[in-house]
Amino acid sequence: MTQPKNDDNHLSFSRNYEVIIPRDEPALGIISSDWQGLKNMVSHLISGSRWIEHMFNTFLAVFLSLIASLPSIERNNKYWMVYFSATLIFFTGAIFSLIMIFLIKKTDGSTKNDILAKMASIEEKCSVEKSTDKNKSEDEKIDKGELKTQKLSDQRQKGIEIPLERGGRFTLLSAIFQSDSDYWRAGVKLYSPNAALNENPLGENTALFHFAFGNNQAGLTIYTDGLAENRRHIDLPNIKAREPIALTIERNEKNFVFCYINDEILFNQRMSPELFSKAQFLTWGDGQQYEVELLNLHYEGITS
Repeated sequence: MTQPKNDDNHLSFSRNYEVIIPRDEPALGIISSDWQGLKNMVSHLISGSRWIEHMFNTFLAVFLSLIASLPSIERNNKYWMVYFSATLIFFTGAIFSLIMIFLIKKTDGSTKNDILAKMASIEEKCSVEKSTDKNKSEDEKIDKGELKTQKLSDQRQKGIEIPLERGGRFTLLSAIFQSDSDYWRAGVKLYSPNAALNENPLGENTALFHFAFGNNQAGLTIYTDGLAENRRHIDLPNIKAREPIALTIERNEKNFVFCYINDEILFNQRMSPELFSKAQFLTWGDGQQYEVELLNLHYEGITS
């Protein structure tokens, strides 16, 4: 795919760009309470009982053999006490092993089958697959579209509103960002239904996924609740200056949200679907002059 240049009369193409499509793969999301329950089961996993049972069988077999052989040894034989002492030792060992087996069986332990059943239950509840049209109700329809290539430049924030029918919710937002500036920011801002659109990156009832470049360093920063103190930052050391950046945000039918940079998944978390009611592509420079080109702006959503 190529980079278009707009003027009033025509489109011209100068550079080649590759549009990277995120891999369509299943993913598993685990609720914290389910995960904690699984860890508790593992912590009580029965281990070592098999060798204790073998030890009991060995002690019992030797003890019975010694008991059987004692009558054949005369009491005044110098080996009689050795046999008798060995008999007591193996008898004690057999009793001790039997007690250990009983205690293990009585503890609130979990077997391998218990854990597999628990994992199967979690998998059934949280298994994530790409939704298809067959999974949608008859009252829902898919709204999708492309926005024209735009070049934004300033020192302040610039925003491009993404159209979606009122009452709809986005399921996919993607764009390619290209910049020759030394310092720039670009990403997607999400809004709940009652939040007002604005060009400030953060705010209540919003979420922000944005790529950042500055001082020859790149990274992805995520604000799932629009609050600066709860941000998550991921360094991207392999991304170089002036390299096109493909950002994709995808929400599935179970409201797990995936964020990709250049086809690499960097974020996977369940989020409120309310935050996908409205959206903007944003660029800014934190007071520094910047220029960012936005290409292949794509969106998909579900409307009723």
